[in-house]
Amino acid sequence: MATLDTGATINVIDEKTFSKMDGVQLKPTNTKAFLYNSAQPVTFLGKFQAVVETRKRLSVAMLYVVKGQNSGNLLSLSTAQDLGLITLHLNNLTTKDDKLDKVLSKHSKVFPGLGKLKGETVKLDINKHHVPKAQPRRRIPYYICKKYEDGERRYYKKSAGK
Repeated sequence: MATLDTGATINVIDEKTFSKMDGVQLKPTNTKAFLYNSAQPVTFLGKFQAVVETRKRLSVAMLYVVKGQNSGNLLSLSTAQDLGLITLHLNNLTTKDDKLDKVLSKHSKVFPGLGKLKGETVKLDINKHHVPKAQPRRRIPYYICKKYEDGERRYYKKSAGK
C-alpha cells in the first residue's frame, strides 16, 4: 500500500516493505530528497527499477528505498498518471476581468490555452521569516454544500441529521 502524492517526483518505499521483497538488488543513488519543510535530506539505502501494477495497468518505475523501518510508501505523480490512478485536466482558463476575457477571445489563435515562458528567468521573492505549513483541506460551509454532489455533501447531510 502506498500513499499517492501529487507533489512527489520520486517513488519511495520504506525499509520494512523492501525487506519483504526477495531477490531485489539495490543500486547506489546520489539522489537527494527532502521532506516537506525539512532542511535535512532523506537517507536512501539505494534504488531499483520495478514493474508497478494496478488491476488495469502496468508501469515501470524507479523506486527509492528510504532508511527507516516503517516510514511509509509514496507513489509519485508521474507513476500515478502512468497507472491511470489520477488524471489532470485543464480545459479552459477563466478570469473575472471582462476586458481580459474580450482580448483573449478576440485573439484566440494566439492564446489557445496554457503556454510556456521560454527563455526568461523568473525570480520569486519569498519571505524567509514565514515558514510554510501543511494544512488539511478546508471543509465546505453547510450553506453552500448543496452545490457539491460528492462525498462532502453526503457527509454534511448526515452530520446535520437529515
